[in-house]
Amino acid sequence: MTDREAVPSFRPRLETLVGASLRIHAEHRLEAVLQRVADSAREVTGARYAALGVLNGPRSALASFVTSGLDPETKTRIGALPEGHGILGLLITDPYPLRLKDISKHPSAHGFPPHHPPMKSFLGVPIMGREGVFGNLYLTDKQGAAEFGPEDEAVTLMLAAQAAVAIDNARLHEESARLIAEVRDMQASRDRFFAMINHELRNALTAVYGWADLLVRRAGDQAPKAALEVYQSAERTLGLLNDLLDLSRLEASRLKLAVTHCDARQLVHEAVVSLEPIGRSRGVPITFRASPGKSPWRRTPSASARS
Repeated sequence: MTDREAVPSFRPRLETLVGASLRIHAEHRLEAVLQRVADSAREVTGARYAALGVLNGPRSALASFVTSGLDPETKTRIGALPEGHGILGLLITDPYPLRLKDISKHPSAHGFPPHHPPMKSFLGVPIMGREGVFGNLYLTDKQGAAEFGPEDEAVTLMLAAQAAVAIDNARLHEESARLIAEVRDMQASRDRFFAMINHELRNALTAVYGWADLLVRRAGDQAPKAALEVYQSAERTLGLLNDLLDLSRLEASRLKLAVTHCDARQLVHEAVVSLEPIGRSRGVPITFRASPGKSPWRRTPSASARS
């Protein structure tokens, strides 16, 4: 047969391979992708049975084994899946394509377990991922021929290359889904934390703020400095609580921007007041100087703060 005559005979297999690749890439769950690959390998080669062995790591034992062509009853009778000995282990230690006319005559053959269907011809190819060998494709019992040929090997290698991409994509898809679920759990925990802060801490601060507000108002200009500091600290803390709630509103697109005037001297004074007790305990004086104008040292409780 000339090369020109061989092209038309190979074309239907390429069309079958393209269709199989499209079905494989349409899956996003790793388990479904593995099963699609095994089924497609059997389809494009005309094998009676196919399997895909997934490795634990480079040149390690099989972690899982997906089969195609075995009915559920036969799989149950066979029992435990192979771990990667005999011919299967040969492909693990030496990840290169392997074609055998009679699997039982190879020196590495260990035979089959009880209730296993008889198998003769064999074709195995590695599946190479981004991090090395992901697993191997195993095909047995070529239908309509005594053994698998070079075309079977070529088309299986092409399928293995497509499978490697689909497997990597499925892994990334599952990892992305896992990360998204973790982020959602973290967001739910954060929202519960904000709700607890808003309820428990605000209730405790409201009492402190209310009494400090009452003392400052009753004393007027004669209010002790300690009472003013307690009042202002409680007011700042309530403001921080509002800021925390604003974060959740911002993410939910429910935050409305409110522009207002502020006194820079008052802001500096509040920072000094919060640090003054620590500085005093360590012998570090903290002073505040402001340009002439309205004194920031006295502040009348605002209606918004009282609410």
